[in-house]
Amino acid sequence: LQIETGATVKQWKAHPHRAHTLVAGGRRLVSGGLDGIAAWSLPEGKEVVRFGKDRQGVTCLSVHPKKAQIAATFIDGSLGLFELPKGRILWNQASAHEDVASGVAYHPSGAWLVSLGWDQRLLAWESASGKRLDGLSKGFTPAGSSLAWSHDGERLAVGPRILKKDLTPGVGPEYEFNFRWDEECT
Repeated sequence: LQIETGATVKQWKAHPHRAHTLVAGGRRLVSGGLDGIAAWSLPEGKEVVRFGKDRQGVTCLSVHPKKAQIAATFIDGSLGLFELPKGRILWNQASAHEDVASGVAYHPSGAWLVSLGWDQRLLAWESASGKRLDGLSKGFTPAGSSLAWSHDGERLAVGPRILKKDLTPGVGPEYEFNFRWDEECT
């Protein structure tokens, strides 16, 4: 799709059913569906690799802002981090969520990512290790299934609500991942 005109540039069948998520970056397009994750070369639309076929359907993808890595959430509640171009798994959280894991988004620094699930939990993870970080989901009832960070990483949109960094001295954990709902924006 050409953004300026809305014209279709190239069209092909990426998945046998519908593709649940598409992420474009440079000369690659990554798609996810019930049959796993596929990476495509652009502009020709040639499949480069398909992986994650052994998992239940992909619900969301997020591209690392600095590395050739893809984070993916799945219908079975799991969260995985894959290295491109081969699709090698770097880490997997098999029981990240107790129900469908519906969203994932990298922090602009690439140091963390957050996942959202139908279990009404918003969870934070170290992207390098897959270690879960405390403090984010306590007392939160996420609305919606979409996640998006502000460019400066100070705010996180969770559906129609906004979380912002809590800079109150002495509150929360030692690391930077301490957020609260922004009542001015909800």
